[in-house]
Amino acid sequence: MKKSSAIKAAITTAFAAALAFSIVTPAQATTTKWCTLMQGTAGYGCFYSDGDKFAVQDYIADGKRVILWWTLINGPQEGRSGSCTDADGAANGFTWCDYDFPEGSNYAVTFATTARDGANGKDEHPNNPLIIGYVSGHA
Repeated sequence: MKKSSAIKAAITTAFAAALAFSIVTPAQATTTKWCTLMQGTAGYGCFYSDGDKFAVQDYIADGKRVILWWTLINGPQEGRSGSCTDADGAANGFTWCDYDFPEGSNYAVTFATTARDGANGKDEHPNNPLIIGYVSGHA
């Protein structure tokens, strides 16, 4: 009987410890993620407001790369643009690109993905519509 009680106590303690580490803190709650739809052949892309990071992934083995194009809207750097490219083949996980955007409650970034045959090929299969993500996060 003592052995059974000790096991139950250990399991309860382990569960309580795991629960304590899974509680979301206020700083974590402000992270917001926006993503394109997983459709067509233009890959998949997301923007994370915490850290101003993009993730792009090629999920179709067609020999093409996937490019996520972005542009800042509103704010002091409105019009600033760039890209994040996944050129290492399909199903190899996300390629991450980290930027530093100005913070403000209405500052946002638009983005979409496209496929391209080679570094200088024509853009194909754009992912529409453009996705809008807020750089300071929104609930």
